[in-house]
Amino acid sequence: MSTIKQCAAQQPVNKESICAVVTTYQSSESIVENIKRVIDQVGIVIIVDDSGLNENSKRLKLWFSD
Repeated sequence: MSTIKQCAAQQPVNKESICAVVTTYQSSESIVENIKRVIDQVGIVIIVDDSGLNENSKRLKLWFSD
């Protein structure tokens, strides 16, 4: 059995051990609902802004800051 399969067999999977990575490019406000659907299923969500525009990064921070 491979090492990866052995580790997976020994540790239970829970949402805190799962990470979601979402890439965006000039995202619209609809991304907020999409991310909200994912948040409850994983331990952490990482949002990557591929637009390279400061305006988009600021908008994402505004939408997702607590």
